[in-house]
Amino acid sequence: SVVASHFSWMKDPAPVVGLCRARLGKAGVPEGFASAPDDKTAKVVAADLKKAIALDAAYGPAQVELARALLVLGKADEALAAARKGTELSPADPEAYSALGVALLATGDAEKAVASFKRSAELAPGDFGRQLNLGTALLASGKPKEAQPAFEMAVRIAPADARAENGL
Repeated sequence: SVVASHFSWMKDPAPVVGLCRARLGKAGVPEGFASAPDDKTAKVVAADLKKAIALDAAYGPAQVELARALLVLGKADEALAAARKGTELSPADPEAYSALGVALLATGDAEKAVASFKRSAELAPGDFGRQLNLGTALLASGKPKEAQPAFEMAVRIAPADARAENGL
């Protein structure tokens, strides 16, 4: 791909990861599990992120972004492996735990997804998406009473966003 070949001389994967993130955003690739399984941009980005990981396998953000790209492509098992590695390498990154939670939900493990989303919300308590994901995972695991505080927090954070109120 253009991004990976352009930066093949680099030893630092950070610029590649940043460009991949920007490329997905600019292309308007939808987020969410299996939201764009045939998207060419997401496929190229996943390949570029694998090359970035080859530059430095210990760079957590590359693993996290790979997990996110693989989730968009609907590759839950691969995404789960990358997300787990991302949380190991970047234990203070709320996005790593969020990606892990989505991957766990996609592979049918709602209980572990709840734990991952709780950690994500602990690391970024004022983030609307973290609270929304936690509430959604709690609902998926059959715990509507436990989900309510997460949705209430999300409403306080972003009162104009109807997604949180839908969970209440």
